[in-house]
Amino acid sequence: MLPIIFGFERAKIWYQKRQEKKEKPPSKRNERGKQIWNKYGLPGLALLGPILTGIHIAAFLAMTLGARKINTTVWITVSLGVWTLVFGLATVFGLDIFIQ
Repeated sequence: MLPIIFGFERAKIWYQKRQEKKEKPPSKRNERGKQIWNKYGLPGLALLGPILTGIHIAAFLAMTLGARKINTTVWITVSLGVWTLVFGLATVFGLDIFIQ
């Protein structure tokens, strides 16, 4: 995760230079992503990312939409911890049901 978050600046510069050559209006997909970002923000994206898109894509999307590196790192780490705890507990209690 950290290489994605901290290496984002170079990829962003490369992408912006590439887009300067093309004069296209924003796509519907980009507009929808911005609406979701405005509604739920970084915490929502980080907590829903592992389920909806995958944690790597969520981190990249957060950086694309303007989140700061430290905030993205903290929220993605918290999200991974929460989902690890949820799935760990579900596994333990789920196995108890089948064993008894």
